[in-house]
Amino acid sequence: MEAKREKRKREEKLMAVINPERNAKRKLKLAAKNKANKKRRILSNKMDRWSRS
Repeated sequence: MEAKREKRKREEKLMAVINPERNAKRKLKLAAKNKANKKRRILSNKMDRWSRS
């Protein structure tokens, strides 16, 4: 299992060197996804607080 993760990390680093534009796009996509999740999490927490009071 760990070897698989190491291999994937190595491939990602290699890709970043070979094709930086694609790597940047991938990072942006990940960042957008994380931001959306964070926003949803915060909103759901606010809604929970509202419904309790």
